[in-house]
Amino acid sequence: MTKAQHSSRQAGASTSSRADSGPRRRRDNPAAQPRISVVIPLHRDSPGFRDCLNGCQHLDYPSFELIVVSDVEVILPADVRLVLSQSMHDTGPGEKRDLGMHATQGDYLAFIDDDAVPRRDWLTSAARILDDETIGAVAGPGVTPLRSLWRERVGGAFYESWLGSGPYRYRFRPEPRREVDDYPAYNLVVRRTAAEHVKGWGTGFYGGYCHLPGSD
Repeated sequence: MTKAQHSSRQAGASTSSRADSGPRRRRDNPAAQPRISVVIPLHRDSPGFRDCLNGCQHLDYPSFELIVVSDVEVILPADVRLVLSQSMHDTGPGEKRDLGMHATQGDYLAFIDDDAVPRRDWLTSAARILDDETIGAVAGPGVTPLRSLWRERVGGAFYESWLGSGPYRYRFRPEPRREVDDYPAYNLVVRRTAAEHVKGWGTGFYGGYCHLPGSD
């Protein structure tokens, strides 16, 4: 994986990354569609997490699994799998993403923050872009929902502005598709082969970091 493609803190799909992959899948044959493992690194149980979980359960993609990675036990719906970190210390998002990656078998790995709510077509849109065998990952902006509290909307508007994010505003608002070499993981779908090629997430800082070869 050398580049990543941009898609939409409501999550949808549109930024991409280059990588090798298998044969192209037919969208008109559900049985042939790639399996996607959705990994949610849980910081703590909260109403925002429950909204995220509910949104993920209602995705319109026909072949996916839901995995929550946590340091502590948490009550989940029967169709959601819990992966415990088994760590003696609190793990960060990067470590949890690695644990989720190794605990799943999906062709694609979808990462979303525990306070983000995906659009119903999040995985469908990402899988369509990944039909291009040269794309290794699809990412999208963290859009502040209209139903957010006033102060959250103000914060979101700041991040969407040039003053708040400069040339990286596309990380926080929908913009035309582009190729990027660095992107946050709150809205990211990546080929398993690409994630394994770069050995997952580094944990040198709190959020973790997935290095994209060729971006030096």
